[in-house]
Amino acid sequence: MPATPPPPAAPPPHRSQRRPTARHPAAPFTPTRTPATPPPRGTPAAPFTPTPDRPPPRGTPAAPRTMSAWYVFSALGVYPQTPGTATLLLGAPVFPAAVVDRPGRADLVITAPAADDRHQYIDAVRLNELPLQRSWTDAGLLRTGGRLDFRLAVEPNTEWATNPGTLPK
Repeated sequence: MPATPPPPAAPPPHRSQRRPTARHPAAPFTPTRTPATPPPRGTPAAPFTPTPDRPPPRGTPAAPRTMSAWYVFSALGVYPQTPGTATLLLGAPVFPAAVVDRPGRADLVITAPAADDRHQYIDAVRLNELPLQRSWTDAGLLRTGGRLDFRLAVEPNTEWATNPGTLPK
């Protein structure tokens, strides 16, 4: 009696169903270990030093939270001009809509209905329903909350936010 052939191997999952890892280029900030596991061999035991030869060790306050905050700000389409300040530079969001819930205060609502891989440029921005002709917002947006509506385009708008007098201060 002939042997039954093994069942065919299952096809690999679609890339959208794979769990990202730190080695996966699409998710460079995904942690690969839990805080309870020991650091990988070769991780420096010394505290962070301001030298270019090594980043802050994992588990220090500056390492994982800072990098993830950078990505979250960038993906929302806003980014602090200087860390620790409330002036936010504007960039193209990657989400069609996002709400930053601020308990006890007004939320920050960000919309970009055309956000996708093709629409990478800002065509226009409205701040609280008013046209915004600069590529940044001041502390008022974070202090009082509000709404940022982005209109994204496939090609850059060479007229929007190009006045030298509207550069961030």
